[in-house]
Amino acid sequence: MKKTYKVCFVITAILFCMIVVISCEQPTNAEKDIWTEIKSPDELIGVWEGIYKMPIREGSEYAEVLGTYIFEAHIPDTYLLNTQYMEYQGGDTDLIFISKSDYSKFLDDIVKANSGKNKDSLWEIYAALMTGGEVPDMNIKVEKYYLEMQGSVPISSLNNDDLGSIFINQHKDKIKFFSNDDFFEETFGGSMEAILNKKQ
Repeated sequence: MKKTYKVCFVITAILFCMIVVISCEQPTNAEKDIWTEIKSPDELIGVWEGIYKMPIREGSEYAEVLGTYIFEAHIPDTYLLNTQYMEYQGGDTDLIFISKSDYSKFLDDIVKANSGKNKDSLWEIYAALMTGGEVPDMNIKVEKYYLEMQGSVPISSLNNDDLGSIFINQHKDKIKFFSNDDFFEETFGGSMEAILNKKQ
């Protein structure tokens, strides 16, 4: 039981980190963005959305945890397809987020790399793990091959270093995050530059 709880905590913590990694494809003929550091939470006011692929590399910490403790299978290079929503109304309101991950491609790749594994069986194992306990300040919903995480963060919890790691373009309609530190390299096997578009 202790091992299962520990593994669930690790997986949830990694998924939470994925929430701030938001990317979308940009048109090749688009005007070049000029990025500056966010200086105030007021620059985050609005509704922001994006769709991105979250790569998971063979041999990464995430792949090793899943393969060893959860699926008992080899995890090849693959990815999750994520849809992200974030909203901040200003003032003392919380920063609200909804992140929905599509595991279909991810599970297909594992089945292809492991003879005898079944997609639905793997999903049942993972879904049961993710719904087996409560995660503070977060609501987890499960649909077939989908995992949705909803939560909020007090805007006051973002310090100057947090804001300084977020960039906004000259039109104030895109924000960009960098994820090129040792944590992401060790956890997922790579680095990321992510962009989120303003919808309202």
